[in-house]
Amino acid sequence: MSPGRGRRAAGLVGPAPPLPAGRYPEGFLFRSKTGAPPMKSLTELRDALRAFAAERDWDQFHSPKNLAIALSVEASELLEHFQWLTEEQSRALSADKTKEVAEEMADVLIYLVRLGDKMGIDLLREAKEKIDMNAKKYPAEAVRGSSRKYTEWLPK
Repeated sequence: MSPGRGRRAAGLVGPAPPLPAGRYPEGFLFRSKTGAPPMKSLTELRDALRAFAAERDWDQFHSPKNLAIALSVEASELLEHFQWLTEEQSRALSADKTKEVAEEMADVLIYLVRLGDKMGIDLLREAKEKIDMNAKKYPAEAVRGSSRKYTEWLPK
């Protein structure tokens, strides 16, 4: 949230994905550090981010340009955790490494939600429209099991 790098958004939580049994302590990834209840919507997250920035007088730094740059930096920090790993290694991260990846993912989400807010973009609506558009570009019966781009299989 700050103009500097490496700030972590403590306390943001979400529903736990299915994980291999016994690999992580109960509630490991999604337990709030502050004991706060989980956020239930992007609107709730957006409002929390607005308040967080306002309390620190950081809104002045949160231009769309600066937020897009910060988003890119955080996405790169996420990628760094997977650099040089094999496919198998990337699927079998240690609990400590998974926690680091989760923190980077939270940073990406935070900056994306903040950017959407600043630009008046409804991220959930846009995501739904993009899924619908992709469903037309990539009909399941035509692309199942293939990673080719739609321009490679569409008739000319």
